[in-house]
Amino acid sequence: MVKRDRLLAVMLWLPWALIVLDLLLVLFLLYKLFSTWSSLDFLGRGGTIFVILCLLFALPKTVRSVLKEGGTRQWKRVEALRMNPQKASLYQVQPEVAETTLVLPAVLRVRLSGAIYLGFMVLWLLVAGVGLFAGGSSLGNGLFLLLWMALGGMIIGLTGVLMYQRIEITEQALVVQKGLKRRKMPWGQARLFAALRVLDRKGMPVLYELSSASMLLRWNAFYPPGFGFVTYPPGKAAYEQLLAELLAYTHARTDLPLLDLR
Repeated sequence: MVKRDRLLAVMLWLPWALIVLDLLLVLFLLYKLFSTWSSLDFLGRGGTIFVILCLLFALPKTVRSVLKEGGTRQWKRVEALRMNPQKASLYQVQPEVAETTLVLPAVLRVRLSGAIYLGFMVLWLLVAGVGLFAGGSSLGNGLFLLLWMALGGMIIGLTGVLMYQRIEITEQALVVQKGLKRRKMPWGQARLFAALRVLDRKGMPVLYELSSASMLLRWNAFYPPGFGFVTYPPGKAAYEQLLAELLAYTHARTDLPLLDLR
């Protein structure tokens, strides 16, 4: 038995929560629009109506997505196979246990590049400047700029944290850090080794998983696209080679086959 995936519960209730939130926002904005109509200028009325129309436009798509439940059904299927791994098939390409140049401890790391942070903050500052200019305020409004830049820093900082991944391979354990959450699993505790692709049953896996009775480790199975990321080791070939060696070493240390949960 392996640890259950708590993300499944989020997948079940989150879409419905978004629908309720959408409806509540529409009702609140309609109330504010009618109660303050006489005091609003042209931009205020137009902006509020535009936001309401956007929320109403997004609502049918969200409802159709919930009713279709494609992602939810796939999560349920994956969870059922996780709980009964004997029913899962082997992944078509098993990791090859052969002589390797892997030097331990080995580390794979992905993070946002400095150019993304700088570009976002420059754009964020330009938006603030345009807003102050359009609103008739001067750029000397220090408090607004300070709060605006603080909000931008929080947004890009949180994005950077969410995008961060670090994998460390040692003789004793596998350590996976995603964001601020860092987990360490000794090799001897592993009970499930699998490849996942939750949002699409076809194609290459997007995640690999190593699970024990009390812990679940998942990591991205692909080299990050675009210039917005910095990896260690640098370069696609070196990164993917070390990722393949991680799979082979995991297979060798746990003696677990790589299962296909796609």
